[in-house]
Amino acid sequence: MVVFSSDFQPHLILAIVLNRFYHDVNPEQQPKAFFATMAKNYGDLNKDETYMKYAEDVFASTHFLRKEEMEVYLEHPDTVMLHNDLAYKTVMAFMSN
Repeated sequence: MVVFSSDFQPHLILAIVLNRFYHDVNPEQQPKAFFATMAKNYGDLNKDETYMKYAEDVFASTHFLRKEEMEVYLEHPDTVMLHNDLAYKTVMAFMSN
C-alpha cells in the first residue's frame, strides 16, 4: 500500500511527467499542439516552472476533483464543460496523438 505524506502534492507528479515527456520522448510522438499551447499560455518549455504553473492550474480548475461539481456533471452531463476542463484537455491531447 502506498502511503502519502501530508505534504503530498499531486500537481508535482503531473509537472514532472509532462516535463520528462517533452524532453525525453521523440518529438514525432508528442502532441505538438498541446505543448505549443502550453508554451503560449504558461511560458518556456525548457523551464520547470512552466510545467508547475500548468499542473497547478489543472488541479485548481478541474471539475473532476470537486465532489459537488462532479455530482452535478453526472446528473446533467455537459460536453461544453467537459471539453473546457483542463484535465480533460490534457488527457485527450495524449490519447488522440
